[in-house]
Order: sequence, then structure tokens, then C-alpha cells
Amino acid sequence: MIILHLVGLLLVVAVGSNYALFFDRTDSPISPRTLASLLFANLTTVAGFGVLAFSNVSILQAMGATVAPGVILALIYSAIFAKNSHA
Repeated sequence: MIILHLVGLLLVVAVGSNYALFFDRTDSPISPRTLASLLFANLTTVAGFGVLAFSNVSILQAMGATVAPGVILALIYSAIFAKNSHA
């Protein structure tokens, strides 16, 4: 693990906290349009950093290999924890 993995994890935490803000709405449930926007944003982030994960440059590879799976997990966990807190 190098410092760039830690920087990538900070990016994952930042993106995950933004996802959690969308799921943690007490006034109304999440709309299908908002959910579609979140999924599209997640897919573009994964695609962008997923390409970097296959780079030959070790700096880019470290960032891509950390952020791409991390943002997928951040979206999943933010949805799970938001649903459990309002049940």
C-alpha cells in the first residue's frame, strides 16, 4: 500500500458521503429519477477509474484499483445503511 491508495480511499469516502446524503432523506423516499442519476454517476466513475486500474503507470494504476471498486461499495453500503436506519 502506498500513499496514493490512501488518497484514493479519501476520494471513496468523499463520494460515499455524497451518496449517503441522497439516500438519507427523511421527508420523502428516493425517487426513481434520483436513483437512476446515482447509478449513472456511479457507472461513469467506475468506468473512468476502471480504465486507470489497467494502466501501466503505477500511480494511475494505484488510484484506479482503489477508487473503482470503492465507489461501487460506497453506493451499495450507503443504500443499505440508509434503509436500515429508517426501518
